[in-house]
Amino acid sequence: MWYTFNYFLIGVIFTFIVDLFLSMSQNNPTVKDISEDWHNEQRIACVILWPIGVLWFIASFIKNIFK
Repeated sequence: MWYTFNYFLIGVIFTFIVDLFLSMSQNNPTVKDISEDWHNEQRIACVILWPIGVLWFIASFIKNIFK
């Protein structure tokens, strides 16, 4: 029971962070395309599939650092 609650809680926190980053970088042309397609369906999928999102975020972050 607690594992399920923790899984969804981490997903909600991760989705909140993604929403925060998207709203802070509205002027970036790459992010603008993504933020226009970021709706409730994507948020629900992000809450459920957050481990994949975290891996994707870390890989993109590292790729941009060493660019």
